[in-house]
Amino acid sequence: MNGPDIRIAVSNPAESEAAEVVQSKIAAIMHSDNIRQLLRSTMEERKAKKLRGGIGLIRMKSENNANLQAAWKNNTLTVTAAISI
Repeated sequence: MNGPDIRIAVSNPAESEAAEVVQSKIAAIMHSDNIRQLLRSTMEERKAKKLRGGIGLIRMKSENNANLQAAWKNNTLTVTAAISI
């Protein structure tokens, strides 16, 4: 990232399986060729299943070009978003 940025980090206890799921989702978001289509399809899928939420990280990437990362250490998962300002 160039210039100043805002970093937001959230940490929660997590088992390795849950951490792998989150890390996989972040990798899919960061490597998406069409982030807006990923956002649309995720919203449609969640609506069809009557699920709420679950689009926050995709929105951060889509709306702010956030750099998302996840790290798992000592049974704690930390998700970090960095946004250039």
